[in-house]
Amino acid sequence: MPDFFDSPPGEQVPEVESRAHRSCHVSWLVFWIPGMLVFVSFTLLLYRGGVFQDWQEMLTEPWLINQGLKHYSDIATHHAPLLTEFLALLYRAFGTAPGVRMVLLFLASLITSILLARAVCRLAGPGAALFSILLFTFLWPFYGGMNFWFDSFLPLFYLAAFVFLTEKRSLGFAFFSGMAMGLAFLVKQHGGVVALAAMAMILMRPGSIGVRAREAACFSGGVMLPVAAAVFWYAHTGQLGDAFHWTILYNLSDHYVSMGSVRPPAGEIFRLLILAAPVLYFTGSALAAGGLRERLTWDFLLAAVIGLSASLTVYPRWERWHLAPMVPFLVLCLAVSLKGMFSGRHQWACFRQGFRFPKVLLGLWLVIVAADIGTYYPPYIISRAIPGFTEQWPFPTHGLPAWVDKDFLRYWEDIPAVGEAIGRETARDDRILTWGFGLERIHHDAGRLPAGRFFYALPWFSC
Repeated sequence: MPDFFDSPPGEQVPEVESRAHRSCHVSWLVFWIPGMLVFVSFTLLLYRGGVFQDWQEMLTEPWLINQGLKHYSDIATHHAPLLTEFLALLYRAFGTAPGVRMVLLFLASLITSILLARAVCRLAGPGAALFSILLFTFLWPFYGGMNFWFDSFLPLFYLAAFVFLTEKRSLGFAFFSGMAMGLAFLVKQHGGVVALAAMAMILMRPGSIGVRAREAACFSGGVMLPVAAAVFWYAHTGQLGDAFHWTILYNLSDHYVSMGSVRPPAGEIFRLLILAAPVLYFTGSALAAGGLRERLTWDFLLAAVIGLSASLTVYPRWERWHLAPMVPFLVLCLAVSLKGMFSGRHQWACFRQGFRFPKVLLGLWLVIVAADIGTYYPPYIISRAIPGFTEQWPFPTHGLPAWVDKDFLRYWEDIPAVGEAIGRETARDDRILTWGFGLERIHHDAGRLPAGRFFYALPWFSC
Protein backbone atom coordinates (compact mmCIF):
# COMPACT_ATOMS: atom_id res chain seq x y z
CA MET A 1 0.00 0.00 0.00
CA PRO A 2 1.60 3.31 -1.00
CA ASP A 3 2.48 5.64 1.84
CA PHE A 4 2.23 9.23 0.68
CA PHE A 5 3.91 10.51 3.82
CA ASP A 6 7.12 8.65 3.02
CA SER A 7 7.55 11.06 0.12
CA PRO A 8 9.40 14.34 0.72
CA PRO A 9 7.36 17.57 0.70
CA GLY A 10 6.59 18.82 -2.76
CA GLU A 11 6.72 15.41 -4.41
CA GLN A 12 3.67 14.42 -6.45
CA VAL A 13 1.04 12.27 -4.81
CA PRO A 14 1.15 8.70 -6.14
CA GLU A 15 -1.44 7.87 -8.78
CA VAL A 16 -3.12 5.34 -6.53
CA GLU A 17 -3.60 8.05 -3.90
CA SER A 18 -4.99 10.44 -6.51
CA ARG A 19 -7.50 7.79 -7.65
CA ALA A 20 -8.58 7.35 -4.02
CA HIS A 21 -9.25 11.08 -3.74
CA ARG A 22 -11.26 11.07 -6.97
CA SER A 23 -13.17 7.99 -5.77
CA CYS A 24 -14.22 9.84 -2.61
CA HIS A 25 -15.48 12.81 -4.62
CA VAL A 26 -17.34 10.65 -7.15
CA SER A 27 -18.90 8.44 -4.46
CA TRP A 28 -20.35 11.30 -2.40
CA LEU A 29 -23.92 10.81 -3.65
CA VAL A 30 -23.67 7.02 -3.64
CA PHE A 31 -22.26 6.50 -0.14
CA TRP A 32 -22.14 9.64 2.00
CA ILE A 33 -25.60 11.13 1.57
CA PRO A 34 -27.45 7.86 2.46
CA GLY A 35 -25.25 7.56 5.53
CA MET A 36 -25.97 11.15 6.50
CA LEU A 37 -29.70 10.57 6.06
CA VAL A 38 -29.49 7.62 8.46
CA PHE A 39 -27.55 9.74 10.96
CA VAL A 40 -29.94 12.69 10.75
CA SER A 41 -33.08 10.51 10.93
CA PHE A 42 -31.82 8.47 13.88
CA THR A 43 -30.67 11.57 15.77
CA LEU A 44 -34.03 13.31 15.32
CA LEU A 45 -35.82 10.12 16.40
CA LEU A 46 -33.76 10.02 19.60
CA TYR A 47 -34.43 13.72 20.20
CA ARG A 48 -38.15 13.00 20.00
CA GLY A 49 -37.67 10.12 22.43
CA GLY A 50 -36.04 12.42 24.97
CA VAL A 51 -32.37 11.49 24.45
CA PHE A 52 -31.00 14.94 25.14
CA GLN A 53 -29.28 15.80 28.41
CA ASP A 54 -29.49 19.53 29.06
CA TRP A 55 -26.98 20.22 31.83
CA GLN A 56 -27.85 23.17 34.02
CA GLU A 57 -24.42 24.82 33.95
CA MET A 58 -24.77 25.23 30.19
CA LEU A 59 -27.91 27.29 30.77
CA THR A 60 -27.26 29.16 33.99
CA GLU A 61 -23.65 30.29 33.68
CA PRO A 62 -23.99 31.93 30.22
CA TRP A 63 -27.23 33.55 31.43
CA LEU A 64 -25.43 34.96 34.48
CA ILE A 65 -22.70 36.35 32.21
CA ASN A 66 -25.40 38.17 30.26
CA GLN A 67 -26.71 39.57 33.58
CA GLY A 68 -23.35 41.18 34.29
CA LEU A 69 -21.50 38.56 36.35
CA LYS A 70 -17.89 38.01 35.33
CA HIS A 71 -16.68 34.58 34.28
CA TYR A 72 -14.27 33.18 36.92
CA SER A 73 -14.29 36.38 39.02
CA ASP A 74 -17.94 35.94 40.04
CA ILE A 75 -18.74 32.49 38.62
CA ALA A 76 -16.72 29.64 40.13
CA THR A 77 -16.11 27.03 37.44
CA HIS A 78 -13.05 25.01 36.48
CA HIS A 79 -13.99 24.61 32.81
CA ALA A 80 -12.34 26.38 29.89
CA PRO A 81 -14.17 29.51 28.71
CA LEU A 82 -14.85 29.22 24.98
CA LEU A 83 -18.14 27.27 24.97
CA THR A 84 -19.64 29.18 27.91
CA GLU A 85 -18.73 32.57 26.45
CA PHE A 86 -20.04 31.51 23.05
CA LEU A 87 -23.33 30.39 24.60
CA ALA A 88 -23.69 33.78 26.28
CA LEU A 89 -23.53 35.42 22.84
CA LEU A 90 -25.87 32.80 21.38
CA TYR A 91 -28.46 33.34 24.11
CA ARG A 92 -28.42 37.08 23.51
CA ALA A 93 -29.32 36.47 19.88
CA PHE A 94 -31.72 33.51 20.08
CA GLY A 95 -32.82 33.17 23.71
CA THR A 96 -32.28 30.31 26.15
CA ALA A 97 -34.89 27.79 24.97
CA PRO A 98 -33.74 24.13 24.94
CA GLY A 99 -34.19 24.06 21.16
CA VAL A 100 -31.26 26.46 20.78
CA ARG A 101 -28.91 24.00 22.48
CA MET A 102 -30.41 21.03 20.65
CA VAL A 103 -29.82 22.65 17.26
CA LEU A 104 -26.27 23.66 18.18
CA LEU A 105 -25.38 20.14 19.34
CA PHE A 106 -27.05 18.61 16.28
CA LEU A 107 -25.03 20.82 13.92
CA ALA A 108 -21.77 20.06 15.75
CA SER A 109 -22.50 16.31 15.61
CA LEU A 110 -23.42 16.47 11.92
CA ILE A 111 -20.22 18.30 10.99
CA THR A 112 -18.26 15.80 13.10
CA SER A 113 -19.78 12.92 11.13
CA ILE A 114 -18.93 14.62 7.83
CA LEU A 115 -15.30 15.15 8.86
CA LEU A 116 -15.13 11.55 10.03
CA ALA A 117 -16.49 10.24 6.73
CA ARG A 118 -14.05 12.41 4.81
CA ALA A 119 -11.08 11.10 6.78
CA VAL A 120 -12.16 7.45 6.48
CA CYS A 121 -12.87 7.80 2.76
CA ARG A 122 -9.32 9.01 2.14
CA LEU A 123 -7.78 6.23 4.21
CA ALA A 124 -9.98 3.25 3.36
CA GLY A 125 -12.37 4.20 0.54
CA PRO A 126 -16.02 5.27 0.22
CA GLY A 127 -17.48 1.95 1.35
CA ALA A 128 -15.60 2.19 4.64
CA ALA A 129 -16.78 5.81 4.93
CA LEU A 130 -20.41 4.65 4.78
CA PHE A 131 -19.67 2.00 7.42
CA SER A 132 -18.06 4.63 9.64
CA ILE A 133 -21.13 6.89 9.48
CA LEU A 134 -23.44 4.02 10.42
CA LEU A 135 -21.22 2.89 13.29
CA PHE A 136 -20.80 6.48 14.50
CA THR A 137 -24.58 6.95 14.40
CA PHE A 138 -25.08 4.27 17.07
CA LEU A 139 -21.94 4.74 19.16
CA TRP A 140 -22.19 8.53 19.42
CA PRO A 141 -25.40 8.75 21.53
CA PHE A 142 -24.34 5.77 23.65
CA TYR A 143 -21.14 7.56 24.67
CA GLY A 144 -22.78 10.85 25.50
CA GLY A 145 -23.09 12.51 22.11
CA MET A 146 -26.55 13.71 23.15
CA ASN A 147 -25.20 15.39 26.29
CA PHE A 148 -24.93 19.13 25.88
CA TRP A 149 -21.54 19.20 27.52
CA PHE A 150 -18.00 20.29 26.73
CA ASP A 151 -16.85 16.81 25.70
CA SER A 152 -19.49 16.54 22.96
CA PHE A 153 -17.92 19.46 21.07
CA LEU A 154 -14.29 18.36 21.32
CA PRO A 155 -14.37 15.81 18.43
CA LEU A 156 -15.27 18.60 16.04
CA PHE A 157 -11.93 20.30 16.71
CA TYR A 158 -9.89 17.10 17.03
CA LEU A 159 -11.14 15.79 13.68
CA ALA A 160 -10.53 19.16 12.01
CA ALA A 161 -6.95 19.03 13.29
CA PHE A 162 -6.57 15.45 12.05
CA VAL A 163 -7.91 16.30 8.58
CA PHE A 164 -5.58 19.28 8.26
CA LEU A 165 -2.57 17.13 9.19
CA THR A 166 -3.42 14.25 6.85
CA GLU A 167 -5.20 15.84 3.88
CA LYS A 168 -2.12 17.68 2.65
CA ARG A 169 1.39 17.98 4.01
CA SER A 170 2.25 21.67 4.20
CA LEU A 171 3.25 24.19 6.82
CA GLY A 172 0.00 26.09 6.38
CA PHE A 173 -2.10 23.00 7.05
CA ALA A 174 0.01 22.24 10.13
CA PHE A 175 -0.69 25.77 11.40
CA PHE A 176 -4.46 25.40 10.89
CA SER A 177 -4.34 22.00 12.59
CA GLY A 178 -2.70 23.66 15.58
CA MET A 179 -5.39 26.35 15.62
CA ALA A 180 -8.06 23.65 15.83
CA MET A 181 -6.22 22.09 18.77
CA GLY A 182 -5.86 25.49 20.43
CA LEU A 183 -9.62 26.05 20.16
CA ALA A 184 -10.17 22.57 21.60
CA PHE A 185 -8.02 23.59 24.59
CA LEU A 186 -10.28 26.61 25.10
CA VAL A 187 -13.32 24.31 25.03
CA LYS A 188 -11.79 21.94 27.59
CA GLN A 189 -8.28 22.03 28.99
CA HIS A 190 -7.75 18.36 28.17
CA GLY A 191 -7.27 19.51 24.59
CA GLY A 192 -3.75 20.43 25.65
CA VAL A 193 -2.97 16.74 26.30
CA VAL A 194 -4.24 15.81 22.83
CA ALA A 195 -2.23 18.65 21.27
CA LEU A 196 0.95 17.36 22.92
CA ALA A 197 0.23 13.85 21.63
CA ALA A 198 -0.29 15.21 18.10
CA MET A 199 2.93 17.20 18.41
CA ALA A 200 4.84 14.02 19.31
CA MET A 201 3.40 12.31 16.23
CA ILE A 202 4.45 15.22 14.01
CA LEU A 203 8.01 14.89 15.29
CA MET A 204 7.93 11.16 14.41
CA ARG A 205 6.42 11.70 10.97
CA PRO A 206 8.33 10.27 8.01
CA GLY A 207 10.62 12.86 6.46
CA SER A 208 13.73 14.85 7.28
CA ILE A 209 14.24 16.27 10.74
CA GLY A 210 14.18 19.81 9.34
CA VAL A 211 10.78 19.35 7.73
CA ARG A 212 9.38 17.80 10.90
CA ALA A 213 10.77 20.64 13.02
CA ARG A 214 9.16 23.28 10.79
CA GLU A 215 5.84 21.44 10.87
CA ALA A 216 6.00 21.18 14.65
CA ALA A 217 6.81 24.89 14.94
CA CYS A 218 3.85 25.84 12.73
CA PHE A 219 1.59 23.49 14.65
CA SER A 220 2.70 25.03 17.96
CA GLY A 221 2.12 28.52 16.61
CA GLY A 222 -1.40 27.55 15.61
CA VAL A 223 -2.10 26.14 19.09
CA MET A 224 -0.84 29.27 20.82
CA LEU A 225 -2.74 31.80 18.68
CA PRO A 226 -6.26 31.27 20.17
CA VAL A 227 -4.79 30.66 23.63
CA ALA A 228 -2.85 33.95 23.46
CA ALA A 229 -6.01 35.75 22.28
CA ALA A 230 -7.89 34.46 25.34
CA VAL A 231 -5.03 35.51 27.66
CA PHE A 232 -4.99 39.05 26.24
CA TRP A 233 -8.78 39.28 26.51
CA TYR A 234 -8.88 38.26 30.17
CA ALA A 235 -5.91 40.50 30.95
CA HIS A 236 -7.77 43.42 29.31
CA THR A 237 -10.91 42.75 31.38
CA GLY A 238 -8.98 42.23 34.63
CA GLN A 239 -9.96 38.56 35.00
CA LEU A 240 -6.68 36.87 34.08
CA GLY A 241 -5.70 35.96 37.64
CA ASP A 242 -9.09 34.40 38.41
CA ALA A 243 -9.20 32.59 35.07
CA PHE A 244 -5.71 31.13 35.64
CA HIS A 245 -6.64 30.04 39.17
CA TRP A 246 -9.79 28.17 38.14
CA THR A 247 -8.80 26.72 34.75
CA ILE A 248 -5.21 25.73 35.57
CA LEU A 249 -4.29 25.77 39.27
CA TYR A 250 -7.55 24.34 40.58
CA ASN A 251 -7.54 21.49 38.05
CA LEU A 252 -3.94 20.61 38.91
CA SER A 253 -4.60 20.61 42.65
CA ASP A 254 -5.45 17.46 44.57
CA HIS A 255 -8.53 19.17 46.00
CA TYR A 256 -10.65 18.61 42.91
CA VAL A 257 -9.31 15.08 42.41
CA SER A 258 -10.08 14.10 45.98
CA MET A 259 -13.57 15.66 45.97
CA GLY A 260 -14.79 14.75 42.50
CA SER A 261 -12.99 11.58 41.42
CA VAL A 262 -14.94 8.54 40.18
CA ARG A 263 -13.19 5.26 39.34
CA PRO A 264 -14.03 3.41 36.09
CA PRO A 265 -16.24 0.31 36.45
CA ALA A 266 -14.61 -2.91 35.24
CA GLY A 267 -17.56 -3.55 32.92
CA GLU A 268 -16.94 -0.30 31.05
CA ILE A 269 -13.29 -1.18 30.51
CA PHE A 270 -14.28 -4.61 29.21
CA ARG A 271 -16.83 -3.03 26.85
CA LEU A 272 -14.17 -0.76 25.37
CA LEU A 273 -11.82 -3.70 24.83
CA ILE A 274 -14.57 -5.59 22.99
CA LEU A 275 -15.31 -2.57 20.82
CA ALA A 276 -11.65 -2.09 19.97
CA ALA A 277 -10.96 -5.82 19.37
CA PRO A 278 -10.62 -5.49 15.54
CA VAL A 279 -8.19 -2.58 15.97
CA LEU A 280 -6.12 -4.52 18.49
CA TYR A 281 -5.98 -7.54 16.17
CA PHE A 282 -5.14 -5.42 13.13
CA THR A 283 -2.30 -3.64 14.94
CA GLY A 284 -1.02 -6.83 16.58
CA SER A 285 -0.93 -8.63 13.24
CA ALA A 286 1.09 -5.82 11.71
CA LEU A 287 3.58 -5.93 14.56
CA ALA A 288 3.87 -9.73 14.33
CA ALA A 289 4.24 -9.73 10.53
CA GLY A 290 6.99 -7.10 10.49
CA GLY A 291 7.26 -4.24 8.03
CA LEU A 292 5.31 -1.96 10.38
CA ARG A 293 5.59 1.17 8.24
CA GLU A 294 4.34 -0.70 5.19
CA ARG A 295 1.17 -1.86 6.92
CA LEU A 296 0.35 0.84 9.48
CA THR A 297 0.41 4.26 7.87
CA TRP A 298 1.25 7.37 9.86
CA ASP A 299 -2.35 8.54 9.40
CA PHE A 300 -3.70 5.43 11.14
CA LEU A 301 -1.21 5.74 13.99
CA LEU A 302 -2.05 9.44 14.39
CA ALA A 303 -5.77 8.61 14.67
CA ALA A 304 -5.03 5.92 17.27
CA VAL A 305 -2.83 8.26 19.34
CA ILE A 306 -5.37 11.10 19.24
CA GLY A 307 -8.15 8.68 20.19
CA LEU A 308 -6.19 7.26 23.13
CA SER A 309 -5.18 10.68 24.43
CA ALA A 310 -8.74 11.99 23.98
CA SER A 311 -10.09 9.11 26.08
CA LEU A 312 -7.99 10.25 29.06
CA THR A 313 -10.56 12.98 29.74
CA VAL A 314 -12.33 10.39 31.93
CA TYR A 315 -9.76 11.25 34.63
CA PRO A 316 -10.51 11.97 37.41
CA ARG A 317 -14.28 11.52 36.93
CA TRP A 318 -15.32 8.38 35.07
CA GLU A 319 -18.62 9.11 33.37
CA ARG A 320 -19.47 7.57 30.04
CA TRP A 321 -19.98 10.83 28.17
CA HIS A 322 -16.38 11.84 28.89
CA LEU A 323 -15.43 9.22 26.27
CA ALA A 324 -17.30 11.11 23.53
CA PRO A 325 -14.09 12.78 22.20
CA MET A 326 -12.64 9.31 21.55
CA VAL A 327 -15.62 7.89 19.62
CA PRO A 328 -14.89 9.27 16.10
CA PHE A 329 -11.29 8.06 16.25
CA LEU A 330 -12.34 4.62 17.50
CA VAL A 331 -14.75 4.43 14.55
CA LEU A 332 -12.04 5.62 12.14
CA CYS A 333 -9.56 2.99 13.36
CA LEU A 334 -12.25 0.29 13.21
CA ALA A 335 -13.14 1.18 9.62
CA VAL A 336 -9.50 1.13 8.50
CA SER A 337 -8.77 -2.07 10.45
CA LEU A 338 -11.75 -3.98 9.05
CA LYS A 339 -10.90 -2.82 5.53
CA GLY A 340 -7.36 -4.08 6.01
CA MET A 341 -8.46 -7.41 7.49
CA PHE A 342 -10.96 -8.24 4.76
CA SER A 343 -9.42 -6.58 1.73
CA GLY A 344 -8.46 -8.90 -1.09
CA ARG A 345 -5.24 -7.01 -1.82
CA HIS A 346 -2.05 -8.93 -1.22
CA GLN A 347 -0.71 -6.14 1.01
CA TRP A 348 -3.31 -7.05 3.62
CA ALA A 349 -2.94 -10.83 3.37
CA CYS A 350 -1.02 -11.04 6.64
CA PHE A 351 -4.04 -9.73 8.54
CA ARG A 352 -6.22 -12.62 7.31
CA GLN A 353 -3.72 -15.30 8.25
CA GLY A 354 -4.39 -17.14 11.48
CA PHE A 355 -8.19 -16.87 11.28
CA ARG A 356 -9.92 -19.44 9.11
CA PHE A 357 -13.33 -17.81 9.26
CA PRO A 358 -12.79 -14.04 9.50
CA LYS A 359 -16.31 -13.19 8.33
CA VAL A 360 -17.81 -15.41 11.03
CA LEU A 361 -15.70 -13.64 13.63
CA LEU A 362 -16.78 -10.28 12.26
CA GLY A 363 -20.41 -11.35 12.49
CA LEU A 364 -19.90 -12.50 16.07
CA TRP A 365 -18.29 -9.17 16.94
CA LEU A 366 -21.22 -7.25 15.42
CA VAL A 367 -23.73 -9.40 17.34
CA ILE A 368 -21.94 -8.79 20.65
CA VAL A 369 -21.71 -5.04 20.08
CA ALA A 370 -25.34 -4.81 18.93
CA ALA A 371 -26.58 -6.88 21.90
CA ASP A 372 -24.67 -4.68 24.34
CA ILE A 373 -25.12 -1.17 22.98
CA GLY A 374 -28.45 -1.88 21.29
CA THR A 375 -30.22 -2.13 24.64
CA TYR A 376 -29.76 1.63 25.01
CA TYR A 377 -32.18 2.57 22.22
CA PRO A 378 -35.42 0.52 22.26
CA PRO A 379 -37.08 2.32 25.20
CA TYR A 380 -36.70 5.73 23.59
CA ILE A 381 -38.03 4.56 20.24
CA ILE A 382 -40.86 2.34 21.49
CA SER A 383 -41.99 4.92 24.07
CA ARG A 384 -43.20 7.09 21.19
CA ALA A 385 -45.87 4.45 20.50
CA ILE A 386 -46.26 3.11 24.06
CA PRO A 387 -46.08 5.92 26.63
CA GLY A 388 -44.30 4.92 29.81
CA PHE A 389 -42.35 2.08 28.18
CA THR A 390 -39.06 3.65 29.24
CA GLU A 391 -39.90 3.17 32.93
CA GLN A 392 -40.61 -0.54 32.32
CA TRP A 393 -37.36 -1.20 30.44
CA PRO A 394 -35.14 -3.45 32.62
CA PHE A 395 -31.78 -2.36 31.19
CA PRO A 396 -29.85 0.89 31.83
CA THR A 397 -31.07 3.56 29.44
CA HIS A 398 -29.09 6.66 30.40
CA GLY A 399 -25.41 7.25 29.83
CA LEU A 400 -25.35 9.01 33.19
CA PRO A 401 -23.79 8.35 36.60
CA ALA A 402 -25.42 5.74 38.81
CA TRP A 403 -26.80 8.39 41.17
CA VAL A 404 -28.83 9.95 38.32
CA ASP A 405 -31.70 7.48 38.58
CA LYS A 406 -35.24 7.90 37.24
CA ASP A 407 -36.48 9.53 40.45
CA PHE A 408 -33.66 12.07 40.31
CA LEU A 409 -34.43 12.85 36.67
CA ARG A 410 -38.09 13.49 37.52
CA TYR A 411 -36.97 15.77 40.36
CA TRP A 412 -34.66 17.55 37.94
CA GLU A 413 -37.58 18.13 35.55
CA ASP A 414 -39.56 19.81 38.37
CA ILE A 415 -36.90 22.46 39.04
CA PRO A 416 -38.05 24.89 36.28
CA ALA A 417 -41.54 25.02 37.81
CA VAL A 418 -40.01 25.82 41.20
CA GLY A 419 -37.96 28.62 39.67
CA GLU A 420 -40.97 30.11 37.90
CA ALA A 421 -42.94 30.05 41.15
CA ILE A 422 -40.11 31.87 42.96
CA GLY A 423 -40.08 34.46 40.19
CA ARG A 424 -43.78 35.14 40.76
CA GLU A 425 -43.38 35.46 44.54
CA THR A 426 -40.35 37.81 44.57
CA ALA A 427 -39.54 41.29 43.33
CA ARG A 428 -37.43 41.79 40.23
CA ASP A 429 -34.45 43.14 42.17
CA ASP A 430 -34.57 40.44 44.85
CA ARG A 431 -31.72 37.97 45.10
CA ILE A 432 -32.12 34.32 46.07
CA LEU A 433 -29.95 31.72 47.75
CA THR A 434 -29.92 28.17 46.35
CA TRP A 435 -28.44 25.62 48.71
CA GLY A 436 -27.84 22.15 47.27
CA PHE A 437 -26.63 20.44 44.12
CA GLY A 438 -28.83 20.59 41.02
CA LEU A 439 -30.67 23.81 41.88
CA GLU A 440 -28.54 26.31 39.96
CA ARG A 441 -30.96 26.78 37.06
CA ILE A 442 -33.52 28.23 39.49
CA HIS A 443 -31.70 31.55 39.04
CA HIS A 444 -32.47 31.48 35.32
CA ASP A 445 -36.07 30.26 35.69
CA ALA A 446 -36.83 32.80 38.40
CA GLY A 447 -34.89 35.57 36.70
CA ARG A 448 -33.08 36.32 39.98
CA LEU A 449 -29.37 36.73 40.69
CA PRO A 450 -27.50 34.82 43.45
CA ALA A 451 -27.70 36.22 46.97
CA GLY A 452 -23.94 36.68 47.30
CA ARG A 453 -21.24 37.81 44.94
CA PHE A 454 -20.14 34.32 43.93
CA PHE A 455 -21.99 31.59 42.05
CA TYR A 456 -20.94 27.95 42.05
CA ALA A 457 -22.62 24.80 40.74
CA LEU A 458 -20.77 22.08 42.65
CA PRO A 459 -20.28 22.01 46.43
CA TRP A 460 -16.49 21.60 46.31
CA PHE A 461 -16.21 24.90 44.42
CA SER A 462 -17.42 26.69 47.57
CA CYS A 463 -14.24 25.69 49.44
